[in-house]
Amino acid sequence: MSVVIDHCAVPVVYGLLPNKTFATYTRFFEAIRAAVAYDWFPLRIMSDFEAGAVNAAGNVFPNSTRTGCLFHFGQSVWRRIQRLPNLLTRYRDDEYVRTSMRSMQALAFVPPQFVYNYFCIVMSTLEPTPELQEFILYFVNTWLGPRQIIQNEEILEEDAGGAADNWIRGQIEALNLALTDALFPIELWNVMERVNEGLGRTNNSVEGWHSAWNVHLKGNQRASSFARKMVEEDETWQHIVTDFQAAPADGIKGPYNTRKAQYIRQDRNLEALVADFQNRDPLEFLRSCAYHLRF
Repeated sequence: MSVVIDHCAVPVVYGLLPNKTFATYTRFFEAIRAAVAYDWFPLRIMSDFEAGAVNAAGNVFPNSTRTGCLFHFGQSVWRRIQRLPNLLTRYRDDEYVRTSMRSMQALAFVPPQFVYNYFCIVMSTLEPTPELQEFILYFVNTWLGPRQIIQNEEILEEDAGGAADNWIRGQIEALNLALTDALFPIELWNVMERVNEGLGRTNNSVEGWHSAWNVHLKGNQRASSFARKMVEEDETWQHIVTDFQAAPADGIKGPYNTRKAQYIRQDRNLEALVADFQNRDPLEFLRSCAYHLRF
């Protein structure tokens, strides 16, 4: 587990967990809370989309704001597309379909109250093949929530996604899903507020540490060797944080916080798009955001 200091992810807790269940993550988070203070909680918790971790964090730290990683959101959508052979073929062969599917990740930059409408607008422009309909139901159940959709007003205008909305509502009724919540609600994966506040959208710096750590370990390790390297890693970061505290104007000198110029430009472009949201056509906004995103 890492904390963000001067835009750098600094590892502060090392956990060796036997599995990824809700019960295991709950014990892990409770141990952290007990080590700090019973009434302590982090302001924000970012994770990938593991239901066990997300739900355990909410259970142990109910006052923390939970957010999902934008990159892992896109990866989850991409994996679903790959499971649908005909849709995957259309994605590869048809630029319009490809842009439309990538627009699903761009929904994370839309204000939460407009996400479903924008989703319907995109889906209404595509040929309603069986595999596209299967993808729509996946997205509704996983990321939007049938209950939340039913609570919204119906979309009547065809050019505002009315056709997709009508079909989705029919499926929710036919499958008796009206009381079902999203597996991961919009508020968990939406990043518009984070963009406006200049906060990170992904946990890629943490993933970078994991990758470097795996290389450092070089395969199977004896317990004693593993423990020694863990202590060395912790000492390295303690020195880095101490240096930063002594000279904060110099910035933190973490080994994984150097960002490429292309990603800095990407951030600025996305910030500009979000700031101009009200002035842009829905499809134009989504496709402009999708231009800067990759599965």
